Amino acid sequence: MKHTIAWWSGGVTSAIATKIALEKYENVIIAFCETNQHHPDNDRFKKDCAEWYGQDIIVLNNKKYKSVEDVLKLGYINGPTGAS
Repeated sequence: MKHTIAWWSGGVTSAIATKIALEKYENVIIAFCETNQHHPDNDRFKKDCAEWYGQDIIVLNNKKYKSVEDVLKLGYINGPTGAS
């Protein structure tokens, strides 16, 4: 089964783009990359959007790094082997 991934960033542009993707494609997976640095109202907006979409937004996070600052302690964000 083929899937389409909609990267939901928490802003109005990605919210609308996700809604369009859901109307245009079947089997859409909605994904949000958690940085733990968003505005507190983002959680409410994510919940509202999930209700509007009629499906959950999958939250992706990294167990090792809790914030952008944790990654920056390495001295880089993306290296020859990819992002940490």
